[in-house]
Order: sequence, then C-alpha cells, then structure tokens
Amino acid sequence: MLCPGPPQASLQVIDARDQAAWAVGLVERGVAGAFHACSPTRPWSLSDLVQAAAAALGGALDGALDPVWVPAEQLAGLGVDGSVFPLWSEGADEGAMAMDPGAATGTGLSPRPIQQTIRETYAWMQEHPWQRDGVGLSATREAELFRTLAPGG
Repeated sequence: MLCPGPPQASLQVIDARDQAAWAVGLVERGVAGAFHACSPTRPWSLSDLVQAAAAALGGALDGALDPVWVPAEQLAGLGVDGSVFPLWSEGADEGAMAMDPGAATGTGLSPRPIQQTIRETYAWMQEHPWQRDGVGLSATREAELFRTLAPGG
C-alpha cells in the first residue's frame, strides 16, 4: 500500500460517534468552553494509523496494508496532494495535529479504541454501496504510481 510520507507526521482522529455523543452530553449538562476533541494525548502519526489498521483488520485485506512510504516531495512531483490522501498534511508535520484533549476528556469525552473504529468502518463499507467520489487513491492510480516510482520506471 502506498503511504504518503513522512510516516511520523502528527495526526489526530476521533470516531464521529464519540464526538457526537460527547457534544450532546455537553449541551445536556450546559457545559461550555473550548476543547480539543481528538485522539488521546500521545501524538499519533500516519504510521501509527497504518499500524492500527493492519492490527485491526488482520488478514482481512490479504497483505494490502504492507506500507510503502513515499516522501512527500516525490509524491508532489507526481501530482499527488491532500485530495488523494485526506488525512495527509502533504508532508508538513503540523503541530495543530498534536493537541491536548485533556479538557475534553475531563468533561466526558471517551474515544473508543481506534482499532474498533477501523473494524466497524471496514465492516460498514463492505455492507453498503460506497463511492469514492474522487477521494482516495484508486487501485489503478496506485499501481501507476508504483510503476513510476520503481527503479527504471
């Protein structure tokens, strides 16, 4: 699987179901304030997310989650940008993606393990018609990029 570098770029995610339940709870309790609703304080990275997906899905994808990290500059030179990889910062390690959710967890935010979100999202995608609508990297484009990136390609 082609992965956009750098692998250590900060990333934070949250299951929308957890964020929604927490936000409704804040309204019901009349709690106001500024909060960072995101994954736990340990800064996540793209590599962490790929590893979590591989662990969560096990053999479900038959080796499709073997990451091949490609430097951002190389991908940019091939016309690949954040519209292809929505969670990718196009190579910048954005400090905004390493915020402290302590205030949010102090008011009841309780994110489920990311592996659970990955498994449940994958199951949902298998059961429902799903269109990329131009988001993500198609298998055809990924194969084309691998051919271009290969020595002598």
